[in-house]
Amino acid sequence: MTVPACLVAPNLGGGIVSYTDIAFVSAASNNYLNTTGLVLDKPAGVSIGNILIAAGQASNLNGNSGVLSAPAGWSVAVSGKVFYKIADGTEGASFDFGGGGGSGSAVKTGGIVCFSGAADIQPLESASNSGTAAAITFSSVAVRDGGMTFLLMTSGAGGGGGNPGNYSMPAGWTLVWNAGSYSESTTGGNSGAGYKLHAADGTTGNVDGAQSAGAGPNWLSYNVSFRPDA
Repeated sequence: MTVPACLVAPNLGGGIVSYTDIAFVSAASNNYLNTTGLVLDKPAGVSIGNILIAAGQASNLNGNSGVLSAPAGWSVAVSGKVFYKIADGTEGASFDFGGGGGSGSAVKTGGIVCFSGAADIQPLESASNSGTAAAITFSSVAVRDGGMTFLLMTSGAGGGGGNPGNYSMPAGWTLVWNAGSYSESTTGGNSGAGYKLHAADGTTGNVDGAQSAGAGPNWLSYNVSFRPDA
């Protein structure tokens, strides 16, 4: 992003404030059945100062209850669903987000996306959550010039719709993972995620995603925006 000199805001020290665009680096995802928690691998190419965004779900199955939680050093963007961390070089090869419990196996599904250029102090701009049994709708959030929005969509267990199929992002968003191929009626759901880079301040408006198959069991959708570095 190039900021015209006439539009650059002065700071209190008499200089200027310039911004660095957020840019995609890499992503990793996982999807499996187990009785414990959701463990996600660190994406490739992570550098100090990059932002890591983790998201996913632990589907309920036969009364199982799984709630994801932030590992040490991570912050919550959306309770139980979306988390973020500024990389500091101490990260291991994977992270455990919990979500175990109950009897029997259940689907754990999610991933981590790495971006450069995000603010290292208070990177979270805003977040929303929505979704119904009939549609995957992402409610509007505020965005900044040079910032980014991250979308997560999940399907819950018990829909009886067979294989959930593949997620599709709204126009303008890039799909970074589509994790899950288990039958909704037997083992839970799946997750899909994507992002969009923004070139102006504003809002996203309400946007719709889609899934290629399944009966629409308890769609949940999350729209989270992040600030660029200053």
